[in-house]
Amino acid sequence: MTGRVFRRSLDPELPVAVEASGSTIRDAAGREYLDAAGGAIVVNVGHGRASVAAAIGDQLGRLSYAHGSAFTTEPLEAYAAELGPHLPVDDPFIYPVSGGSEAIETALKLARAYHLARGEADRWIVFARWGSYHGNTLGALDLSGRRPLRRPYEGWLGRFRHVSAAYPYRAGDPDAQALGSG
Repeated sequence: MTGRVFRRSLDPELPVAVEASGSTIRDAAGREYLDAAGGAIVVNVGHGRASVAAAIGDQLGRLSYAHGSAFTTEPLEAYAAELGPHLPVDDPFIYPVSGGSEAIETALKLARAYHLARGEADRWIVFARWGSYHGNTLGALDLSGRRPLRRPYEGWLGRFRHVSAAYPYRAGDPDAQALGSG
């Protein structure tokens, strides 16, 4: 299948996914694949959950989107009220975002805003671990420590400092991974 999609893979013949259930994806030829990426990245509740599809369909039938700077919604408020008690802070507020990369970028901006509000403009250094993955947007990629993903964009990266992994199997050579080196 060829089309007008700019692919994320150099493989010219990717299988065409047509349906999924739980953690299994089926392609157009009937082959089944374990969706080992879905849970970590997007589909952590599994594919084909009728209750999730019904809730999404019901909401889309009433309102598909309302910008957070102008509106709130009952489902969002209910979600925040249900999630809040599970968080390790007193009286938490929820800031909804569209995905993991945006969450990382927002957390970075929130940390910076916090220090600026305290009059600590000199507190801007952020540390991350080599081998970590925080997303694919530019800020999240800069924070990430996956060298193969960073390599094509190295000229645009470099705001964050990296340290070795916290356990020997992934730590590598500590002398070669000094702060700021890659």
